[in-house]
This record gives sequence, C-alpha cells and structure tokens, in this order.
Amino acid sequence: GATTTTSPTTTIAATTSTTSTTATTTTTTTTTPTTTTAQSGSTQLIYDFENTATQPTSYGWTTWNNPTIGTVSGYESMGKLMSASVKQDQYLYFNLPSNWTNVNGRGTPSYIKLKMRMSFADNSTPQTYSFTTGGNSQIQFSTSGTTAGTCTLGSGITVRNDTWTDVMIPVTAGVLSMNYIRMGQGWMSTLPQYWYIDDVSLVYNQATVTTTTTPTTTTTTTSTTTSTATTTTTTAPTTTTTTAPTTTGTGVKYECENLTATVSSGDSEADGVDPAASNGYVSGLTANAAGDYIEYTLPGISAGTYNLKFLSKYWNSRGIFQVSVNGTNYGSPYDFYGSAIQYNEINLGNVTFGTTGNQTIRFTVTGKNASSSGYGGVFDYIKLTPTAPVTTTTTTTTTTTITTPTTTTTTPTTTTTVTGSTNLTLADFEDGTSNALSLKSSYASFSVVNGTGASGSKGLKITYNTLSYVPNEDTFSINLNASQIAGSTGMRIWLSGNTADFTRNQIKYYTNHINSSLTESYKTANVTVTAGGAYLQINWGDQATYNIYHDGASAWDYTIPTLAQMQSNLTKIGISFAVPANTGAQVLYVDNIQLIQ
Repeated sequence: GATTTTSPTTTIAATTSTTSTTATTTTTTTTTPTTTTAQSGSTQLIYDFENTATQPTSYGWTTWNNPTIGTVSGYESMGKLMSASVKQDQYLYFNLPSNWTNVNGRGTPSYIKLKMRMSFADNSTPQTYSFTTGGNSQIQFSTSGTTAGTCTLGSGITVRNDTWTDVMIPVTAGVLSMNYIRMGQGWMSTLPQYWYIDDVSLVYNQATVTTTTTPTTTTTTTSTTTSTATTTTTTAPTTTTTTAPTTTGTGVKYECENLTATVSSGDSEADGVDPAASNGYVSGLTANAAGDYIEYTLPGISAGTYNLKFLSKYWNSRGIFQVSVNGTNYGSPYDFYGSAIQYNEINLGNVTFGTTGNQTIRFTVTGKNASSSGYGGVFDYIKLTPTAPVTTTTTTTTTTTITTPTTTTTTPTTTTTVTGSTNLTLADFEDGTSNALSLKSSYASFSVVNGTGASGSKGLKITYNTLSYVPNEDTFSINLNASQIAGSTGMRIWLSGNTADFTRNQIKYYTNHINSSLTESYKTANVTVTAGGAYLQINWGDQATYNIYHDGASAWDYTIPTLAQMQSNLTKIGISFAVPANTGAQVLYVDNIQLIQ
C-alpha cells in the first residue's frame, strides 16, 4: 500500500519584493510517427532431399556404406531424409552448392544449419551423441569429403534420439573456399545405428520484429508575473505519497551458458550454439521426469528489489517448469512446448533479495504437454532490472494580499506519451518450409516460393486440388501456448490472391474459455484478398469489423470472447479457404502470421 507523510503548517511574516514582469511561452510539437523494423533473421534452404535438385551431388562415409535418401518409418511427415548407417571413427560427408558463400547474392552466411536425429538399437530411453571441438567427433569444413578439414565449433553439440536437433555450424573466414561438410562418429560404448539428416540451410539470422511508435504532442507554457507586494504566506501541509516500486534502468543480462548450473541427479546440462540466442549460445537441461531441475547461480547480486525476466527456447520436446527464486516459487508453472521453434521472454515480476551475495534461480519440471516428446528445457538468459519507489509530493500554497498584487507563477505541462506494439511472428516461411504450421489440409499442396510474400520476401504458396465437393475443414492452423497468448491483443496475417476464386474465405480462431474440455471456434465473414497482397488484422473483442460469429461446441453462446479470455484461453488460429467443386489449381499466398503484443 501507499505511505503518506504530512508536514506541519508554516507561517511566513510579511515581505516586500521588487517589481518585474516576464511572460514566456514555449511550444514543442512532435508530429510524424516512426516505424522501425529490426531485421534479425533469415535462412536459405539448400537441401530438403525431396528430389535430385534439392539433394547434395556428392555424399558418403570416408570408408563405409553410402547413406540412402528416402522416407524413414516413423518420420514420414518429414518427407525424404538422408539416412546414414553408422561406422565408428568414420566421417559422413556431403558437398555444399558451389555458390554457397553467395546464394542469390545474399553474401556469406553466418551458419550452416541442419536438422539431425539419432537412432539406437534401443530407443525406449533418451540417448545422445555429442559432436566435439577435437578428436574424431568433430564437424569440419573440408575441400573434399575424404580429407581432414577445419572445425569451427566453439563448443560441443548434442544430438538426441527422442527429438530433432538444429545443428548450427559456424562459418568463419578460413572455410569460405571449402565446399564439403564432414561429421565424425567418434568412439562410443553403444554406437547409434543411424544418423538422420534433413533441411540443410544457410543461416543469415532468425526472426523479424517490427515495432511501431506513435508519439503525441508535447506543449509546455510558462508565464511569470511579479509585482511589488507585501504578503503573508501560509503554507498548507505537504503530503508525500510513496507508491509501489517501478522498473528503472536497462537491467543486466546473465547468459545462462556462462552461469554456474546445478542439475538433478542423473540429468545433465549442455551448452549449444544458436545464432538466434542473445549471445549465440544457450544452456539446455536433459530431463526425463517431473521433479528434475536445473538451478543457475547469479553471483554477487546486491540486496534490493529487481524485476526478473528470462528467455526460454520453446520446441516440441520441452517440459512444463515451475520457477523459484532462492527456494520461493514465483507464478504458475510455464509450459515451454511449441509446435515451432521460437524464443519467448517471460516476465516473472519483482523479486526482493534481502542480502547481498549469490542468488539462485531454479527451473523444476512439473510435467509435460500432451503433445511434447520430452521434459527438457533450454534457457538463454536471466535479466535483472533494479526497481525504485516512485514518490509524489503535493504542496498547496495559499497567498493573502495585504497591499499590492501578489506574485503568481504557473507552469502547466503536458507530458509526452509514447505507445507501441510488437508483432510476435509465428510463421514467416523464411526457412523455406511450412513446418511452423501445426495442421495442413490434404485438399491443397503447400510450398514456399521466393518473392511471393510481403515486400517480396518468401511466401507460402497454397495450390488447391480438384475435388467433387467443397471441403469444410481448415486450410491450416497453428497451435498456441500460454506465453504466446498472454500479452496478445489481436492477430494479423498477410494474404494475396483473387477473392473470386473462393467460395469460402475466412480467418478462424479457437478457444476453450466456456469449458476447458470443449473447443469453441470463431470465424470471420468472407474476407477480401487482392493480387497485390495486404495484411488483415483482427483485434480481440472486436466482433463488428469482420462480422465474427461462433460455430463451436457450445452453440448457445454466440458472444465472442473478451480480451482477457483470449489472453488466457486462445488455443489456435488459422484460415479456411475453399474453392468450388470440380475446379482446381487456384492459388493463395500467405506470409507473416503474427500475434499482436
């Protein structure tokens, strides 16, 4: 609560001042809104193994059976993969395109990225293999597949049998003339049976965030008039009110990979390379059950109150974690599952350290999402920002004139207020795939094409099949998690096409706000799309703009959810576009599916 202090009344005897009169008016006006786009990421897919044009032309083991390319039982949704039967102390190699250092004029990439997974004779429990910076377990750039090359890894990379891992291989100046990747299988007591590889990409960066700031007008007027006067001044009591702490300063980031980490018995912590991370690396916990934990020690933190935030990497093998500070739980457990890889910063709120010294932050597994394949967690940084109390002082002055006019000074001020929004991108297709989509309909085919998205970027091309009926299911949808929806105020999506091609063209979203066991669906009336492309934006709680109506499980409730309900009960978003029966080949382009934060 607030603290109020009142000082006693003071009376000042009569005084005389010199006559002077001044008047000053200053007006400052800011008018033009600014839009800042921070480009922090894109990728160029070079191999997806689906056909000869998207496969390496030279690949094999140094002295072992050549890999095969095709579908793998259990991973059919990934399409074709490179499947390599493993041989100890041998190197698997494949060539890069001859122009890999300047594909499409984009210059030198920062990393080579590939998806990788292991298979052992017994996959009933999690097993791993680690590439290292030395020995026979290196990842190298080489001038040929069979000759030793240069390892650019700054630290080890662990690949698992229970989930796909993005293996990030740094590109340095010394390897730009080399056209092969070599990956070594060093000694292990239990060798993997197979390595699986998919989606080899050149990484320039990872994500795009757009921030729009709209400034207001600030006007300050100051006028002062002073006359000769003899006055008696009585000052009323002064009231000082101290409110709750607010965040000050920019804060300090503590990179998790640089902190001392303690893990539960039987589990392990490993640092991994990721160019999307704030410092290029992340810290990962290998966990397999509720109760497992990782604890980071923040060294030498001064006593006081801080705002605490942390950045976690969401993916489909993550668990649900309870966060505690020095043994005290803060907030509810966080579900780090995501159908697509993304980073989310969590604001834990204010924490108070009673004494100066080391402070501990622990992440404890409480369970996992039903869709998750594991209990792991990956953490980028922990951020502490000092807070300070805000003090407001109100003084009331009463002036009594005895002889001549009194002195009056006024300074009215209008304070500038800046508002802004950040769009959380769920899918921008810059990785060359549609993997960010949780569901894709079978009544159309999906491909990513350069130059078909917003501002000439990559876009998702949806080509419709010829059917004897008009299907009713969604064209695609994206599942959402609690941290994504918590601060959202709406959604937007970029669409390009011809409205006349479609008999149904609706944007949809789903909630469970009426009953947690029932899914309510909401859809717009048919929207307009144009060949030039445009963003369509839906603000939560706005039913009128797109005539949104309800056709979910609880048909009696036609009122759309409130903003608060959307921020806690939104489960997925998508579109439902259909073409007339017995027609086909119509095309819809999609880009930048985003939540407005």
